Amino acid sequence: CYNQLEAGGIMVFVTLSTNDYRFGMGLQISENTFRTKHGISLYFLDAKKIAEEFGSYGLYEFVEINEPSLKRGLKPSQKFWKISCRKS
Repeated sequence: CYNQLEAGGIMVFVTLSTNDYRFGMGLQISENTFRTKHGISLYFLDAKKIAEEFGSYGLYEFVEINEPSLKRGLKPSQKFWKISCRKS
């Protein structure tokens, strides 16, 4: 993605947070990666991993977000990271 950006271009990613209620559920298939009962592999990131994986690609902001932002019913909010990078 970074190589396709023009100078000053921005890329934004949304990923699962290790603070999400689903972290650790299912079969662990590698570090921070779990297979759900439906066979879907979910990869979760924490702040350290974000810095490692995006730091050399113009990382300038990462913010943990809740979706939905207001709790509705008994189901907990999902926790994601919004990761923003800019090519210099």
